[in-house]
Amino acid sequence: MNFTAARCLLIGVICVMVLQVSEAAPFSTTVVKTRLGPVRGLRELAVNNQSYWSFRGIPYAKPPIGKLRFAKPEPLPYSENVIDATRLRASCMQGNMYLVQSETISEDCLFLNVYTQDLGSKMKKVLVWIHGGGFIFGSAYTYNPGSFVTSEDIIVVTVNYRLGILGFLSTEDNTSPGNYGLWDQILAIKWVKRNIAAFGGDPNDITIAGESAGGASVSILSISPVTKNLFTKVYSHSGFATSLFADYKNPKSDVITLSKKLGCYQISSSSQDIIECLRNKPAASLVADLDLLLLKTYVPRVDGELLPKLPTNLLKDQKYLHDIGFYDRDYFAALNNNENSVVGQVYYPAKEAFYNQPNGTREQKDALWKQFVVTENVADRLKIENPNPKLVDYVSSWYEDRFVGQTGYPLLLTDVNFIIPAYDILNAASQNPLTRVWFLYFNYYPSYLRGTERGTIHALDFVYWFDVSLKVFESSGAVDNFSDTDKELKKVYSSIVADFVRGQVNTNRWPQYEPDEGYYLEFNSHPLVMKQFARDKQNFWRSELPQKLSMISSRCN
Repeated sequence: MNFTAARCLLIGVICVMVLQVSEAAPFSTTVVKTRLGPVRGLRELAVNNQSYWSFRGIPYAKPPIGKLRFAKPEPLPYSENVIDATRLRASCMQGNMYLVQSETISEDCLFLNVYTQDLGSKMKKVLVWIHGGGFIFGSAYTYNPGSFVTSEDIIVVTVNYRLGILGFLSTEDNTSPGNYGLWDQILAIKWVKRNIAAFGGDPNDITIAGESAGGASVSILSISPVTKNLFTKVYSHSGFATSLFADYKNPKSDVITLSKKLGCYQISSSSQDIIECLRNKPAASLVADLDLLLLKTYVPRVDGELLPKLPTNLLKDQKYLHDIGFYDRDYFAALNNNENSVVGQVYYPAKEAFYNQPNGTREQKDALWKQFVVTENVADRLKIENPNPKLVDYVSSWYEDRFVGQTGYPLLLTDVNFIIPAYDILNAASQNPLTRVWFLYFNYYPSYLRGTERGTIHALDFVYWFDVSLKVFESSGAVDNFSDTDKELKKVYSSIVADFVRGQVNTNRWPQYEPDEGYYLEFNSHPLVMKQFARDKQNFWRSELPQKLSMISSRCN
């Protein structure tokens, strides 16, 4: 143990001041003294009838209001006042359509929650969970890890971060660079690193994890130069740094549109004028009911600091990745067998609205729709402007002709948002032989899905290690009927996540990923080690299409 590690361990032991024993009865309280002040928590009972400590609603930053709206979060100073963390606090501002019953929202929402089986000086492994929701909705309070922390003896921290306009608006200059939701996440991780020893956690072994937008978030943080030495492992599920839904396209034009709507824009207005005006508007006016059709709006962007360059470029720069400590971490990437479910929520309503427009023939609309869907996504994925129509036709034909009986374009969207971005991270991380990388495909078909969707729909994975009601998925046809098979799967998947967090993956049962063999774990009732998941799609996007682009470009020149 080096001097720094020994010093952190000593600080952790000194900081622990537990006023109730960990075997206290459910619903008793305790106070833990952190380096930022005392926090009161609650003893609760998980669905597996095991008790654990929860500390909900701990503020980790100053309220992001007034001058701190559209600004980086600022840490809180030490306070002698006991923080009451025995109740839920507000979720971040978002459209009402996404709120769960009784949930409250506020601009003052930068809270985190700490869950642990017991309190003491033991250095437990720590997992920090970043929730999903397209960067426009969601809350840390949805995710209760009671069963996980009691069965696996790991500390879980869940985090609120600013969403939508308040989290990602950008003027594309120093006035408001954007990415404030990501800066919130970074400050929360710093809070954990500084304070988790008081709860019995190891500040030198933190895993960051997330699903969908949360998965994209932790993946982006893993390639950022400002997060070096903050965490040791990264678990991204159904979202990655190069997922197109996490790539902000037109932030400046969105600011102008918003400022005009709210009376904050004149031709002579500077970025400073606009932001000062928007800071004086009620928070509710900045949180219209943004829906999934507006993905790519108010999401992360290249800002020159948190993200110096496009993620696709950073992942190709091995010297950069080495310098920022990317290769010093473990990686776990996962996909579900029905990621297409969330794509359909965007694709089909948008297509219906487009084709219901009164102007134009069917043939004209077909051509325009192909232009909109295929051209835009090919351009975004390959990072080229105005791709050649021959290239667009090539991609369109590959999907429409290849997948007989299925609509090709939603599959294209699934590939560029989930499958190919997963491989971007897997292949980049495995370039270094010392970096440990694992890949999992959640290929399970639960019987409780009674609607049109089948398989492991987007986001369904987290019910297999968090204590989350299936009512969250009612709109997808889920009924509250978790079978014995599902319960067993939850135990197994919980152990898989926990083994990764502990750094104890059994490589005999689940070999590490490397590009040549492409090992991955197909997870269901009978997990199997497989090779080269979606190899045809990987070859198409990473080899065939760039070659086709080169050929077309050379002919044009």
